[in-house]
Amino acid sequence: MRKVLLIDGDIIAYELSASTQRSYGLPEVDAPVVTTDAESAVEGMRRKIDGWVKEFKADKAIVCLSDDFSNFRKRVYPPYIGNRTGDRPVLLFDLKDALGDHYEIARWNHLEADDVMGIMATEPQDEERRCIVSADKDMATIPGWVFNPLKDKKPRKISRSEADNWLLKQILMGDQTDCYPGCPGVGPKAADAIIDEGKAYHYTRREITKGNRKGEIEIKWKLVGSSYPRWVRILTAFAKAGLTEQAAQKGTPSSSLSPAGYLSRSRSEHQLPIPPGRRPTDRRARQDIPQPSPKPDRHCP
Repeated sequence: MRKVLLIDGDIIAYELSASTQRSYGLPEVDAPVVTTDAESAVEGMRRKIDGWVKEFKADKAIVCLSDDFSNFRKRVYPPYIGNRTGDRPVLLFDLKDALGDHYEIARWNHLEADDVMGIMATEPQDEERRCIVSADKDMATIPGWVFNPLKDKKPRKISRSEADNWLLKQILMGDQTDCYPGCPGVGPKAADAIIDEGKAYHYTRREITKGNRKGEIEIKWKLVGSSYPRWVRILTAFAKAGLTEQAAQKGTPSSSLSPAGYLSRSRSEHQLPIPPGRRPTDRRARQDIPQPSPKPDRHCP
């Protein structure tokens, strides 16, 4: 069986263009003077890629690149990467072009490099074993072989359930580098409890009978074991934050599995378990939506 490495060319080009660039401030000059070393940068990229090919005894490497002028995610979720306002390294685009002089390139309209790698890695192949080589943490949402140069000593196999679970955790935790907020108040510990341990947020209501808040309804939320399907457990976290299902669906971190693609096969018909009335601590009115009944979700893998 032939071994093929799917290389994240975006990251390599960025790293080498940034590391070989120098900025100098000069008196009476407003903008810094920038110097670059294209020859060293190209040599550095080839050294990395050729080193992986040799180390893993691969038959070839395919370098995957993003469409730098059109990105479908910005149409799906306009705030995507809106926080990346800094200047790009001077040689970035030139180095991406230079990769094509030495390696096979895969660059598709409207897609990012991680989309291309994800699609190619999951295509049915009888005679090839394809492995993604990328430091992007979102590659953990792709079922198949992945090697992260910053974390892994050797390629590791990610199962379909592991990939789905990491995507769902990122929906909960958010991804600030991509400008996706996630669910307020949910960190890694709560995300693990909801996705891995099958827990969900449930609430209790009681009327305060003494003091200045007498007569107010106090609502308390707690993570407990639940028979709800995964997507409904996620929605309980958004309900706790006073958000609707639309907030959970409006965007996800960058990954080859789009929000619409995942929700089309795992979304349940349950409603959000938002308690009726008003939650005093938030000072926001809540929509009167009943608790969901724990029906089985036939669409959930």
